[in-house]
Amino acid sequence: MAWLRRLGLGLTLLLTAPAEAAEIYLPLLDQAPWGYMDAQGKPAGVSIELIDELGRRAGIPVRVDLMPRRRLAHEQANNRDYTAALLAGAAEVPPPYDRLGVLMTYHIVLVQQAGRDATSVDAYLGRQVGLVESLRVLLPQAVQRKVEAVTVGGIEEGLRMLAAGRLDGWFMADVVFRASLAEYNYRRADFGGLIPVLELNSAFFVNRDSPLWPQRDRLAQALAAMTADGTNRRIVDTYAAARP
Repeated sequence: MAWLRRLGLGLTLLLTAPAEAAEIYLPLLDQAPWGYMDAQGKPAGVSIELIDELGRRAGIPVRVDLMPRRRLAHEQANNRDYTAALLAGAAEVPPPYDRLGVLMTYHIVLVQQAGRDATSVDAYLGRQVGLVESLRVLLPQAVQRKVEAVTVGGIEEGLRMLAAGRLDGWFMADVVFRASLAEYNYRRADFGGLIPVLELNSAFFVNRDSPLWPQRDRLAQALAAMTADGTNRRIVDTYAAARP
């Protein structure tokens, strides 16, 4: 009977090994407020906090690689060492990944000049509205055709042009806009109202060929709990809080 007990112990260890080996390992965008290194040299940001909370609830360790946008798309499509991915909007899903659920919801808005408070993009027909190049793939073509969409090199430059009256409006994510106020030393009153244009979801994906795949049910339960108790929304709102 001793050999049966040893066999049972061996099977137990074999069955629990994948859970011990699994980790949430994924690449993330190196851009505040999504992901960045804080003053202590540790990863921080909206995406980081959300992934960390998901891992904590599921009891699975988290490891992230921060990288620029162009490298990010390449790594997500080609690096099979990653066990997970966080993909926004209409981003192309690499073949090994299956969608687990929405981790974050935010909005693309049209930021107006100070003193303006229109409620529809139609108020900007034919007017110059700036955006960064990476936003063009997310923003519907119908919206871009309504305005004269002007590609600008970066967020700081775009906000400066808007504040100086050189642009009529500026397309960007709401959470990025509010986080940028402090980063670039603006007050909320330096700009006008925000016109909601598009709701975007960033979804969490698991690599089917990775050790994380057998833990997908545990991750799904943790993600559902985060959504149900409002944790996702609270984390996003923390970074989206605007100063006066």
